[in-house]
Amino acid sequence: MKILSLMVLLLFVPVTSQAETGPDQLVRENTQKILGLLKKNKKVYDKDHEKLFKMVNEVILPHTDFVVMSKWILGRTVWNKASEDQRQRFVKEFQNLMVRTYAVALLKYTNEKVIFYPFTAKEGSRRATVKTEVKQSGGGDNVPVIYSFYYKKGNGWKIIDVKIAGISMVTNYRIEYDVRIKRIGLDGLIKSMASGKGAAIMPKNIAKKINKK
Repeated sequence: MKILSLMVLLLFVPVTSQAETGPDQLVRENTQKILGLLKKNKKVYDKDHEKLFKMVNEVILPHTDFVVMSKWILGRTVWNKASEDQRQRFVKEFQNLMVRTYAVALLKYTNEKVIFYPFTAKEGSRRATVKTEVKQSGGGDNVPVIYSFYYKKGNGWKIIDVKIAGISMVTNYRIEYDVRIKRIGLDGLIKSMASGKGAAIMPKNIAKKINKK
């Protein structure tokens, strides 16, 4: 669970609004910042979960494009057929799901190390990937974590996907939610997400792959 907690912790590292700063530097600087904040306030967060949730909201919501992620997760057909109300409710509940997941992960973090790899990107490109690895504290192979970013003028760089141990989080949720939508419909899915049953802290296939290492 320790390595899984850091996987989730690193899903949505905060990104500053300084568009001239590269995504690799943003990942490095803000990963170190949030880990430092966690170490400093761990006892406070353990006792007062509201403060933890507040911090998580401030970190995640402004710096990840949940609308783009939601479109990809639901797929073009479902998204286009959904009403504006359904779209807004899904985005909101997916955000809440990530906040809950992130908060639980933070409480389980125990000083796992992050390795940052050299970054290269085409000049002027609006898309970028940042490669890192997490060193497991109990031994075993390092676990690769790759961030997908896109840049939009006025908004800066935003995270739109994270690939853990070769598995895309967006693709994973898309497969899971597609099955559930076919069974209970979009409104049923949104209702289950609102009840806190949207997904496990870490998708089972990713957890299984990590635990094999």
